[in-house]
Amino acid sequence: QTEYLLKTQFEQGNIAMGILNDALNWSRVNHRMEKMSGMSGEWLSGLCWRDIVVPEDVDYTSVMFEQLRNGEKELIDVDLRIQSKDGRVIYTHTNISLIRNSFTEQLFYLVSMQDVTYRKELERKVLTSVIETEERERIRFAQELHDGLGPILSSIKMYVQWIQMPDLKTDPHVILSDTEHLVDEAHRTVRE
Repeated sequence: QTEYLLKTQFEQGNIAMGILNDALNWSRVNHRMEKMSGMSGEWLSGLCWRDIVVPEDVDYTSVMFEQLRNGEKELIDVDLRIQSKDGRVIYTHTNISLIRNSFTEQLFYLVSMQDVTYRKELERKVLTSVIETEERERIRFAQELHDGLGPILSSIKMYVQWIQMPDLKTDPHVILSDTEHLVDEAHRTVRE
């Protein structure tokens, strides 16, 4: 009965599942794995693990398989990208565990994958939105500095240069008072 329940869960469960042999070749997959990968079980049985994994993800998963085999890890729990038969990249959350057959000493890997492509796309959209919002805010901030503080600082510089003129006809105290007023205005603008 336990074997029947396990087999039913494997075949009809909501998670894509497969079994890899010791050489990391697919030996069996369920219907969900076929649907997700776009490949039949017969097609997959002729492929190795690395044949469906996006090439950039192969190396670090190979290390993890070695850690499983050596007993350094009990489970691989990783986000991984696979390629479907039609070339689409599918983001998955993957769990891989090692099964040792005590009678034959054979090693098998039980692989379960959840398609998280929608979640990854949503995360990418949120991140893009945050970046765009930050960029708009930077532009707005720069514009405010340019339009508000820039002219005030230019006026202060002009007043300071005016005081230094040798043929000054205006009372320097008036110029200093106006400069002080502009410095106060610049301070208020920066604070805002």
